[in-house]
Amino acid sequence: MASPVTSINVRRDRLEATIRADLIATGQARSTQGADVAAWRRAARRAARSLGRPVQTVLVEDGAAAAAMLRDWPASPAERAQHQAAMRRVVDRAAAAQPTHDPA
Repeated sequence: MASPVTSINVRRDRLEATIRADLIATGQARSTQGADVAAWRRAARRAARSLGRPVQTVLVEDGAAAAAMLRDWPASPAERAQHQAAMRRVVDRAAAAQPTHDPA
């Protein structure tokens, strides 16, 4: 049976790995609502440090959740390409949602 400290460390490491994956993929991560935001922000800072990247963490949703953004994102050609593709998807979705104007 795992000790309580081991269980806490496993959960912390799992959270940090999830945040790290989000930071690598998109340059940002967001906690779930109801999470321990102070612990989540600490995990986000550890994840960014493990990547050697500067990070900013903020409270969102009136303090009910937290977000982290890599301050140097996008830092490489691959990240710039990811960022541009994500921006194009947002613009394409917004354009598709616009009603067409019927001048008649």
